[in-house]
Amino acid sequence: MRSNPIVSIPSLSLLVLALLSVCACGAFEAPIEPTGIPTSAPRARSMKGYEMYSWQMRGVWYFSLVVGTDRLKTYDEISSPELRIQGLEALESELDELPGGEQVFWSAQRVANTAWPPERMIEEISAYCRERGIQLEIEQNDVAKSAQEEATQR
Repeated sequence: MRSNPIVSIPSLSLLVLALLSVCACGAFEAPIEPTGIPTSAPRARSMKGYEMYSWQMRGVWYFSLVVGTDRLKTYDEISSPELRIQGLEALESELDELPGGEQVFWSAQRVANTAWPPERMIEEISAYCRERGIQLEIEQNDVAKSAQEEATQR
């Protein structure tokens, strides 16, 4: 008895469904840069906004942008290679990933080894956030001040 070389319709449908499932799974991976490092995906809206920290190391300004929580972060946590953002241009790229209307609470001196960059850089970051509809709250000397309040005082 010869076997029929034609594949049955249910078997073919199952094969097509399996192939589509495998292909669709790859669509949800982060895009890969030519360097092999995944690029960042857009960030989700956070119930408690985002926290931003800044510090200087060897003459270079670093930042971190983390989901807001009620827990005080440690310097080791915010300066880890996974969270560390080097320079203003890289920070702006990360801010571009935030949804419009998101709140960012920027503080320094609440976490050991953090510091404020020069006033010119603070103003540049404030303006960048305003242009993108990001609500930047600058917490200097334990007094929260919105970037919009600062702009109206000038």
